[in-house]
Amino acid sequence: MPATSTSGVSYPAARHPIPTYLIHGYGDSQSLAGDLWDDLDNALDSWAAYHLDVNGFSLDDVDLRAGFRSGWYERFRTWTWTDPGTSAPMVKVTRNLYRSHTNIQEETPMLWEFLRHYSHDVDPAGTSPGTTVRPASAISEIGCDSISDDWRNAGFEVKRVGVTRCPQHA
Repeated sequence: MPATSTSGVSYPAARHPIPTYLIHGYGDSQSLAGDLWDDLDNALDSWAAYHLDVNGFSLDDVDLRAGFRSGWYERFRTWTWTDPGTSAPMVKVTRNLYRSHTNIQEETPMLWEFLRHYSHDVDPAGTSPGTTVRPASAISEIGCDSISDDWRNAGFEVKRVGVTRCPQHA
């Protein structure tokens, strides 16, 4: 499945694992309507087909087909495909049943819970060898300040909007 740039040029997919998390609201777009097991064939299905394939999964590898319910009024349904070697989530989809569009504060910790399993290393020359999955033992040893410094050094801008405490102290 080739990727297409904004200029319309197609590029072949690299076929490397891509940790990815999609959180979408019930009213975001009709192209995301339904779930991955319904009879609709839309952008949600093609997005999932690509990401599941490059990460070595099928729909059947999901943790719970009905989705885990969480959040205020059980607004979230979440499906996760986990790397068996590290127990890190590789593909995750959350559908917010009561959000029409944009994002809400309650989603920020969900994103952190996914991202905390990964690091983006940059060597001294400034080149990036890629994203790696951190071993579970290393995750608990990382302090909030070192995470922010790591992200800044990797060229990411860290903003703590809506975060009231460090996730490791939650």
